[in-house]
Amino acid sequence: MVKRKQILIVDDDASIRKLCQRMLKRLDMEVLQADSGTRALEELESNEDIDAVLLDINLPDGMGTDWAEKIHQARPSTSVIYFTGASWAELAAGDPAQRTYFLKKPFTRDSIQTVLDQALA
Repeated sequence: MVKRKQILIVDDDASIRKLCQRMLKRLDMEVLQADSGTRALEELESNEDIDAVLLDINLPDGMGTDWAEKIHQARPSTSVIYFTGASWAELAAGDPAQRTYFLKKPFTRDSIQTVLDQALA
């Protein structure tokens, strides 16, 4: 049996987390959720099977970019996919060498699938 990929959604907006969860489950992903960067690190510490983190840029306890650095320090092999409604050119291309990617809100199941295919390759 093939192990399902496990994705951690980090966003302070519960409706966004729920929408992402529905889309990811349709893509046969296992989903975990956190409402802050602090909780995301706690999830990473308690669960070694997380394959990627879908990380909002603006969190109540700091910038997503700062949390991404902490995530990469804790788990260098885990991909981080930033997502935001802002159009930030410097994030748009992401950085595959650092295992960071970018997904612009609003997103669709297809756009999540495309980015996940890159991040989990």
